[in-house]
Amino acid sequence: MRSGLCRALPCLILAGLAACAAPAAPPPAEAASSSALPRVLVRTAANLRAGPDGSAPILRTAARGEAFRVHGEARGGWIQVGGAAPEGWIHSSLLTEP
Repeated sequence: MRSGLCRALPCLILAGLAACAAPAAPPPAEAASSSALPRVLVRTAANLRAGPDGSAPILRTAARGEAFRVHGEARGGWIQVGGAAPEGWIHSSLLTEP
């Protein structure tokens, strides 16, 4: 039994090294296109902020009815919005689905 393990051990080590040396999977072709991202509308004029926090700097004010694509979410109900690229953060209580 011991001699079988001694013979198999080098093979196992080589297999492990080969797995580590294998090329990484290629990166995804491209992130989802902006048309595939969910959309939201601003319920009432809302501050578009630089970060997901009520004290983050205000980038601009989004008008009532302005449409955005959703790029991400953060704790506390903050939604990252923008067009083809992320633009800023608005609290979810100020947004609605179209």
